[in-house]
Formats: sequence, structure tokens, C-alpha cells
Amino acid sequence: MSYFPFCLLFFDNERIAKAALDLAESEARYRSLFENHHTVMLIIDSSTGRIIDANPAAVEFYGWDRATLTSMRIQDINTLSPEEVEAEMAWARTRDKNVFYFKHRRANADPIDVEVYSGPITIQGKELLYSIVHDNSQRIRAERELQALTQSLEQQVLDRTVLLEAQTRRLQELNKEYEAFAYSVSHDLRAPLRAIAGFSAILGESLQAQGILKPALNQKSTGAKANTFQAPDFAHILDRIQSNVSRMQQLIDDMLMLSRAGTRKMNPQPIDFTQMAREILGELTEQQKGRHFECTVQDGMTAIADPDLARILLVNLISNAVKFTKDRDIAHIEVGAEQNSDAPRFFVRDNGVGFDVAAAGERLFAPFQRFHSEASFEGTGIGLSIVKRVVARHNGRVSAESVPGQGATFYFDFGEVKQT
Repeated sequence: MSYFPFCLLFFDNERIAKAALDLAESEARYRSLFENHHTVMLIIDSSTGRIIDANPAAVEFYGWDRATLTSMRIQDINTLSPEEVEAEMAWARTRDKNVFYFKHRRANADPIDVEVYSGPITIQGKELLYSIVHDNSQRIRAERELQALTQSLEQQVLDRTVLLEAQTRRLQELNKEYEAFAYSVSHDLRAPLRAIAGFSAILGESLQAQGILKPALNQKSTGAKANTFQAPDFAHILDRIQSNVSRMQQLIDDMLMLSRAGTRKMNPQPIDFTQMAREILGELTEQQKGRHFECTVQDGMTAIADPDLARILLVNLISNAVKFTKDRDIAHIEVGAEQNSDAPRFFVRDNGVGFDVAAAGERLFAPFQRFHSEASFEGTGIGLSIVKRVVARHNGRVSAESVPGQGATFYFDFGEVKQT
């Protein structure tokens, strides 16, 4: 009788017993790790999504007791749709993906952002999924705050860029105005000075010829010239001198007004635009003796603007309306407003000589530009530049509609200027 088979059987039983002991020890270690670890852990049946087991950390995190948790499916916790959850579990089963970002529901709190590490695990011969869940809300919050900060910084950079571009455009406009000013100094201001000098010379020579004024030492005068000299019209000469002095004073006043309109401190406040227009119309038309005016001012017009600058703007536009209607039997001047948006759009309309808007182009609101001869209509060519600058200070817009011989309408608004 051979004892060899019995020996093999003994050794097999011993190996089986050792394997069972090792398995029991491994399961005990797993159970101890599962139960005592502070990290949230779940065991999930990937075929149904049912939660097979949940450790105490999971019970504390989700707020449901263990019995309730193990009666739920992962679809009950995940805020994704059931179809989306099943698709994510398929990724985890095949190990094609092992890190997931979800929002999980909790018993007594709002859903929370979580980071889940998941993969397949075999327990007692059954293929399951383990899930290790981390609270990801602080990181998500920090990322969102960082994103918001980044967007804020980008917006600040954009705003600063827009501001710098606006300042650049403003500097370019100022440079153009200064160029026009230099041109005016060399031409417009010299013209009245030349006239004053010329008429003064004529007056001086005439007074010398009559013996009223002694000639200068370096001047030579013959008796023949004195005998043949004809006295000019002194009243006309003095009138021309006074006229040129007045023109020069008006140029200087207008340039000062143009400068102040762009530099004085703004004080936006509610103003009665109707009352202001009526006062200015009354003052300007009262000076025009012998003319017939029909003036219309819309009732109830109000605006938020700097009162002094608004008055300067209206004075210039209404002055133009009065000036360019001087050849009309009846001068029609209208001041009104259109409420097309949050901010009213005001207008000053007349039935004067008008002008060609297309031909005027960008020169319309440029300083020292004239579209009618000085002999026909007096002026310095600065008024519309002042209007443009006042409107620009209020972040508004100004435009014109006109046809030669059919009057003109100037539209303007005060933009989004805020009351301070």
C-alpha cells in the first residue's frame, strides 16, 4: 500500500488552508482599511449602479446612514443623467479612464463638486467598481475665483486700452485744433491787424497833409503833395478800424471759449432745457430790431448736463440759426427733442440758407472753417467747434442735416454723463 497520494492530499489541504487564511487576513486588512480610512469610499455594482458598500467616511460625507446609502444607486447621488452615469461607469470598467469630476447630491446640503478615482475590483468572484471620493469644492471655488479674477483683469486691461485709445484720439483732435489755431494766428488774426495798420497809415497821412499831425522825422513831404492831397472819409476809416478791432476781439473771445469748453471742470446736474432755450432765444432775437421771428420751443425738455456748458452750446447753435436766417422774411427757429432712447436727442432747426453737408464733411465741426463768405455772414468759424467740444465732454454725439437754401437742423445729445 502506497502512502504517496495521502501525502499529496495532505499538502493540498494545507495549501488550501493557508490560502484561506491569507484570504481572510487580506479581507480583514481590506475591511480595516475600508472602515477606518478618512477618505470617502464606495463599492458599486457597475451593472446596476447599486451601492454595495459605503465606509463611515462616506456616511458622514453624504449625510445618509449606511443602510440608506447601500439601498441607493450611484445614479441617485450623481447629478448627471442615468445614461451619462452608465457611460462613465463603462469607462471605469475598461480602465480607459479612472479620474472623474462630478457633482454629488447630499442628504442635508447642496450638491458638491467631487473628484472621483474609480476602477474595477473583484470581490468574492464578482466584478465591481471601487470609488474613492474627494471633496473638490474648494479647488473648484478657487479656480472659479481665479477665472473671475483673470476675466476682471482682462476687462480692466480692455477698459484701460479703450481709455488710452480715447485719450489718443483726443490728443490727435487737440493737435488738429492747435494746427488750425496756428493757421488762424498766421492768417485770420493778421488780417484785421493789417487792416488796422493800413487804415491807421491813411489816417495819419491825411492828418499830416492837413497840418493836424506833424510828419515823422524820417518822412519826406513836398509842398506839391500837400496841395494836391484829398482828405479821405475819416468816419469810414474809423469805422473800418473799429470793425477790425471788434473782429479781432471776437476771435480771441471765441478761442478762449473753445479752450474753456474743453478744460473746465464738469458739474452735471438736472436742467430745465426748455426754460434755458426760451431765455437764449429771447435774448438773441431781441437784439435783432426790425426782423420777424417765429420761434418754437418744445415743452418739458430736461437733461442732465453741465448748465454752463449746455448754455454755451445752445447760444452757439441758436446764434447760428438767427444769423443764417437774416435774409428770410420770417425766420423760423425751433428747439425740440426726440425721445428715441434713454437719453433725449435734442435739435435746433432753422429755415436759413443751409449748406452742403456732404461737401462740408469732417470740416463741419473743425475750428476756423467757414461755408459762407464773410461778406455775407459775419463770424469766426469757431462756433460749431465749441458745440462739438461741449458734446464730447458729455460723451454725446452731434450731427447735422441741411440742404442749401432749405435751412439746417443740428442734432445733439448729452450721452451717458452722470450726475455728481
